[in-house]
Amino acid sequence: MSAISARLPDATVERLRSCARAEDRTVSDVISRAVEEYLRATQFPGIVFVQSGSGRRKAKLLAGPAVWAVVWTVREHGGDHGRAAEHLGIGEADVRLGLAYHDAFPDDTEERIRRMVEADGHPQRLHPAVTVLTVA
Repeated sequence: MSAISARLPDATVERLRSCARAEDRTVSDVISRAVEEYLRATQFPGIVFVQSGSGRRKAKLLAGPAVWAVVWTVREHGGDHGRAAEHLGIGEADVRLGLAYHDAFPDDTEERIRRMVEADGHPQRLHPAVTVLTVA
């Protein structure tokens, strides 16, 4: 890892420190994540980063779904972008954007997809409190 120096307004530095304290992270970690997300969002206009309910950061399309959901849906529809777009209620260009982001940063999505496939087959393994009802 390399170190760089940057000049920031005092108010920005204070917000960085406050954010780092709130997230129990170092200022360096917060800056590193922010810069990486900025560079990725610049490289892939239409991708934004949001905090999930579990506290994890995830890549999401401005059009709505998380990138992992786009990739999973395309796979579930046999690679058919049109059917995936219709299912998700987004345009095919948004599907292509999600797939392009995934191709560039597969580690961001593959772990989540693996967990979702596991949950689909065995929901109680990931969520012990879930009661599975089978309707015949």
